[in-house]
This record gives sequence, C-alpha cells and structure tokens, in this order.
Amino acid sequence: MRIIKKEYQVYSYDELSEEAKQKAINDEIESFLDCVPYEDMDKNYKMAVDKANAMQTPWFTAGYIWEYCKDDILEILKGYEFLENGEYFYTK
Repeated sequence: MRIIKKEYQVYSYDELSEEAKQKAINDEIESFLDCVPYEDMDKNYKMAVDKANAMQTPWFTAGYIWEYCKDDILEILKGYEFLENGEYFYTK
C-alpha cells in the first residue's frame, strides 16, 4: 500500500460557480431526502413533501423543498466546504 498526499483547493459555497452551486444544492436536498425520516422533518420540509404527495408528483419533491426551504438550505451550505465542482469536501 502507498499513501499519497494530495492537495485540494477548497471553496466556500459563495465562492463556487453557478453550476457548482446548483450541484451543491441538489446534493444537499438529495442527501436530506435520503437521510431524514418524515417524522423528523421541520414544518416547511413536511409541507414540501406533502405537496408532492398530494399532487402525485414525487419527482418534484426536490423542487418543492427548494421552494419552501431555500433559506434553510442556503444557511446549511454556508457551513460546508466544497471542491471546485460543488462536491462536498470531507476531511477525516
């Protein structure tokens, strides 16, 4: 086994390109939907999921979450660091 040290350029959300910001937003919403049970969601998130279910359009759930929870999502993203393409940067 070899260990190779690699350097990364890390960006705040505000420093990302528009395309990278959109990837970060999409990844955050997808992660939220994959990891947070409905019972644990805040009111606005529940309203977004409920609207998608009521409209029988689950494929629009992410769009409704963005519509109802934009400020919350942007606040969350400002706490992360990203690679240039908008992927989360994790350190261990």
